Amino acid sequence: MKFPKRNYLGVDISTSDLQAVCLVRAGKGARLSAARSRTLADGLVVPRQREPNLTQPNDMIAVLRELLAPLAGREERVALSLPDSAGRLFLHEMETVFKSREEGLDILRWKLKGSLPAPPAEVQLDYQILNKNENGRFRLLVSVMATKVLDQYEKLFNSAGYQPVVIDFHSLNVLGYFQSQIDFTEDLVLIVVDGPTLVFQYFQNGQLVLQRCRETGRSVERIFQEVNRSISGSKEKLSSLGRARAYLQSDWSNLESLQEAVSSVLERPIQILDPKLEKLVAGPLTQAPPHQGRSLVAALGAAGRLM
Repeated sequence: MKFPKRNYLGVDISTSDLQAVCLVRAGKGARLSAARSRTLADGLVVPRQREPNLTQPNDMIAVLRELLAPLAGREERVALSLPDSAGRLFLHEMETVFKSREEGLDILRWKLKGSLPAPPAEVQLDYQILNKNENGRFRLLVSVMATKVLDQYEKLFNSAGYQPVVIDFHSLNVLGYFQSQIDFTEDLVLIVVDGPTLVFQYFQNGQLVLQRCRETGRSVERIFQEVNRSISGSKEKLSSLGRARAYLQSDWSNLESLQEAVSSVLERPIQILDPKLEKLVAGPLTQAPPHQGRSLVAALGAAGRLM
């Protein structure tokens, strides 16, 4: 008996739209079988760290059902990509590793309590040990969301008939998608400008050592200013930042002015990352015009984590 291929669904939520993709296995790789997007009404999604982000959940449920039904088939599992502004990422160092994951979560809640978006008991926290530095300390990447913020997103999908089994931030899903295109053996800067949000990441020896997220609107001037602040505040601690290779991911339709502004502040060329969707697509995509290809990246990165 031949069983139907499983669908791997990824959904990226932003302030302006929803992006959804369906991946299926193709040999040892993946094929993009369909993609859909929906524009959201202004103010429907308001990313914030301390309060629920969805102002009209019932409206969002209807949009989500309409968006996913043609892609999902019988599939209920979804990988979810959330706005970076809905939570926080911390880079934190510890002298020793934890005896257990539970101990690690408890210690980090206590260590970071002054920087959390809510009281420690009301926060969802996860962490990943990145490496051990030259001083013998362990560097951790810690992701944090207020429980009531995360719960609202999970309840949204549950009410629409889907189960979010992998949840992460937009910039991390973008990074996951482009990992094969980026050489992590060298120091690098990754700048993600999707919609009104800027994320600045700096990697040294293959490890994330700096991240800043700012809401800039669609203002090239604001982006210039925030990238400049990111660099100015870090040059003394990160001496190689000025020599690092620079990459740009953006879903803006006109990249010329954005690329020029970022290259100007970095004082070197910046490479625009290409999603290369033609390698994933066997036929025409459902409701996904070519100019929207770059906007699918986070949803693709999320869906890939289910495979």
